[in-house]
Formats: sequence, C-alpha cells, structure tokens
Amino acid sequence: MLDLAWAELGRFVVGSFALVFAVGCVAIVIVALWTRMDAGWRLLFGSAALAALFFAMRRVRTIRRLCDHGVEVEAHLLRVWDSQGSETDFRHADYAYEYGGRSYEFTVRGVDFFMSFATRYGERVRVLLDPEQPETSVILGTMYH
Repeated sequence: MLDLAWAELGRFVVGSFALVFAVGCVAIVIVALWTRMDAGWRLLFGSAALAALFFAMRRVRTIRRLCDHGVEVEAHLLRVWDSQGSETDFRHADYAYEYGGRSYEFTVRGVDFFMSFATRYGERVRVLLDPEQPETSVILGTMYH
C-alpha cells in the first residue's frame, strides 16, 4: 500500500510539475508571511490546505480499497502522443484494459523534461482495479515477458 501511495504522489508531482512548483513557491511565501496575515487570509489559505489534504486522503482511501479488494488485470499501450499546453509540453501514454466484458482506458502523463515518465511503464502493465468501479485503477508495474 505504501509503495502504491508513493507512486501516486510521484505521478502527481511529475505529471504536473509546474503546478507543484507554483504551489510550493506560494506555500513558502505563505509560511514566511503567516504572522503578518489578517484572519481572513489565514482562513482562506488554511481552507485551501485542508481541501488539498481532503483530496489526498480520498486517494489514499481508494488505494487502500484497491489493495484490499482489487483485481489485477493486464493493460496494453494504445498510443503515445504529445501535446502542448500554454507553456508546457506533455507526453501522454494511453492504456486500455478489459474487465467484465467492457474496455476501460487511462492515461499516464509527463511534462517537459519528465516526458519519458509517461512512457516508462512500456507496452504492457499490471493494473489493480476496483471490481465495483472498474474505471478506478492504479498501475502496479510493468509486465515482463
């Protein structure tokens, strides 16, 4: 479970490096100015921090549920494609897996100098999915021949 949670954190940080960098810079400024802020600003930034913690805890609960009740399936690489944001280039690796007679897709994304991150898993991966919500999944690792 800890390995999956750590991998999810890494996926978020690398997949949205610019966002994480900007949030980190803002957090440093907030910490430095915290004692000088009035109550309204403290409430605003405290609420934002609690919201971020809430979403992180939801993902941890999802990962815990997948570890306890998940089903392992194989996913195949469908395509790799690049896109450009306003200031950032992205590489996307689209994967698909089947469960219960239906097909599901998910995308791994990398940015700028982390673009190879998107394709690091290769063509075949092991996915752990929620049997009650098969579109909810997490990559366990690469399938080796």
